[in-house]
Amino acid sequence: MERRVMLVGATGCGKRSLAGVLNGSLESQLHSPDIIFKGRTVVIPGGFLENPSMYRHVITMAQNSASHLLFLVDGTSSIDAGPPDFARMFNCPVVGVVTKCDLEKIDREMAVRQMERLGVCEPYFFVSSKSRQGVKELKQAVALF
Repeated sequence: MERRVMLVGATGCGKRSLAGVLNGSLESQLHSPDIIFKGRTVVIPGGFLENPSMYRHVITMAQNSASHLLFLVDGTSSIDAGPPDFARMFNCPVVGVVTKCDLEKIDREMAVRQMERLGVCEPYFFVSSKSRQGVKELKQAVALF
């Protein structure tokens, strides 16, 4: 089985949009309660982080199919992106990604605090799926060329 980049984060943080950009697709990603395998990505629904009984499934999925785990935090939202230190549960490299960085109301300090709370180590990538800001650097970091 080909290893993929797994995207994890709270509902509405931009996982599907970023997956589309990483896969070179311009098509709209539909919201779904299901895990989505597409191209080189696996998108885990935000609901999986809202339900502690689903944590083990996320960890198992990462062990079986992820080359990297991208932990996404919406830079404009104060909603917790997951349980404390959850990122430390994975044996693949975990990369912190702050989304929606093209918006005026982004709070970089809050996003960094969320990453630290999740147990995600620096560096963090500030990206925008809409403007493509930071996407090239993120792709280089996870070798998606």
